[in-house]
Amino acid sequence: MSGTVITVIPPELESGFRLAGVETETAGDAGEAAKVVDRLLKERREGVVAVYEPYFLSFDPDTVERSRYSLSPVVVALPAGLRDVSGETRLARITELLTRAVGYQITFGSREQP
Repeated sequence: MSGTVITVIPPELESGFRLAGVETETAGDAGEAAKVVDRLLKERREGVVAVYEPYFLSFDPDTVERSRYSLSPVVVALPAGLRDVSGETRLARITELLTRAVGYQITFGSREQP
């Protein structure tokens, strides 16, 4: 996974991501996904681990904490696409992802951040 993106997703989404050329790890539920993320965090390889957001939101607090503060790999929630599961605004989500990616907060225009 050196410098790549790997997704942790339900089996029914795997074909689409593989067709797009993305490396995948499948998990049937949040518990399986947490085990995959734990393994990837222990391997500490460079890259991004994008976890299916409904799984990520069901992780235990310890796994969420380790995921949010990991720099190698960077772990992010992959939106499910159906609706905004977490209640965050689109701008807040983009801002958080950019902050994690570059190491400091970026603002857009004259808008103040929440």
